[in-house]
Amino acid sequence: MNRKPAEVAIAILYRQDQFLMQLRDNIPTIIYPGYWAFFGGHLDPGETPEQAVKRELLEEIGYNPPVISPFRCYSDS
Repeated sequence: MNRKPAEVAIAILYRQDQFLMQLRDNIPTIIYPGYWAFFGGHLDPGETPEQAVKRELLEEIGYNPPVISPFRCYSDS
């Protein structure tokens, strides 16, 4: 079975030598339930990683970052 690679964007929020992370819900049907994670998620069709990060941060914690600095892009292919 050939699966299309997932496109995701992750936000690493770092200030004053501290990271802001989220404790994922402990729901067995989600990936990594009950684990600490950075904010982020899948890209919507036609969305850039920067747009996805802004959308996810607004949805998850109501934060609109003034600046986004792309760090790295990885591919499993």
